[in-house]
Amino acid sequence: LYVVSPTLIIALVPYSTTGPVVQIQVVNNNVRSNAVTVFSSPTSPGIFSASANGFGEARAQHSDFTLITTSHPAQPGENIILYLTGLGLVSPLPAVDGNPAGSNPISETPDLPTVFIGNQQTTVSFSGLTPSLVNVYQLNVTVPAAVTTGEAYVEVAGTGSDFFAETTIPVGSGSTAAARPSGMSEPAPRM
Repeated sequence: LYVVSPTLIIALVPYSTTGPVVQIQVVNNNVRSNAVTVFSSPTSPGIFSASANGFGEARAQHSDFTLITTSHPAQPGENIILYLTGLGLVSPLPAVDGNPAGSNPISETPDLPTVFIGNQQTTVSFSGLTPSLVNVYQLNVTVPAAVTTGEAYVEVAGTGSDFFAETTIPVGSGSTAAARPSGMSEPAPRM
């Protein structure tokens, strides 16, 4: 459990959860709430945003771990890091649900999600848990060369789900070499 209040509960869905539907029930002082049935899918990606509500500019970084902002935009051909939740199973699994992800070995998703920036499909070079953080996934992607200058929508499609473009990244007019910088070889958080 991350947050518990009279009107809000934020919890980690255990990695062992399976099935097209699951039931959720809250027990408070031995009193059970009604059971609520919800749909479940192997993934349900949600990109972290600067506004912390899932809309607007994505909380994304350049490969040197500086934030991508309007004054420091991503460039076509550049490798960047996106942070999100909901990419599902990883291998190896964390020892205990809710524990920080380890770095030796790094937990990766079995399948790479499909990512679009500005309606252009990107190359995904890493998809997995961010070491030392709890349930924070990262995607290392390349900004497509054909993306136009300005705010570009970001879309992530995982196994059985599609996160529609609700976040953006600012893209500049310059270009950078698409070579993978040494900082991208090992995922490392600098949030």
